[in-house]
Amino acid sequence: HTGIYLYKTHFSTVKNLIIEDFKVGINSMQTNGVTITGNTIRDSYYGMYVLGNGACPNCNSGLSITNNIVEDSGSNQGGSSIYVSTFQGDGTCNTAIPYFYPEYAAGPPGNNPTPVTIKGNTITDEGGWGINIDTAGACVDSNTITGKQSGIHISGPGYSNAQSNNNIISNNAVTDNVSGITVVGS
Repeated sequence: HTGIYLYKTHFSTVKNLIIEDFKVGINSMQTNGVTITGNTIRDSYYGMYVLGNGACPNCNSGLSITNNIVEDSGSNQGGSSIYVSTFQGDGTCNTAIPYFYPEYAAGPPGNNPTPVTIKGNTITDEGGWGINIDTAGACVDSNTITGKQSGIHISGPGYSNAQSNNNIISNNAVTDNVSGITVVGS
């Protein structure tokens, strides 16, 4: 059961919604150029589950997750409030995603990375991971995470030896979690 499901879309925006009581609040699969902003998600196993495809650099790019509230979502059995995997960012904290031709022109998006930014989100309660990424060149900035198993969890290598390299983790308030920031195999 999913509140919002995006599949193989390009440059979609999910904005200003209230999503409650779903297994996955927002599920985005094999997408590029997605903006998720201003939403409130409550009582979900995964608040947001954003999964690209392929082995980087032949993976997805262009993702902006900003100014969302995720409450009581994520589970001690492996769920996350925000989970992002198989994306290649450009190593900046920009939230604007420039237009690019996904899967056309100069090759897959990961060969021409654009921003992958998780910024300004408020995540509270329920255990599990607050923000969990298996992504390279991403930015996790200015988020507030309270009451989780792990506030920020960065894992790798995922699909290649460079999957979780070159991420920026800055200006986050991570409090009252079992562990603050966990980096495994990156």
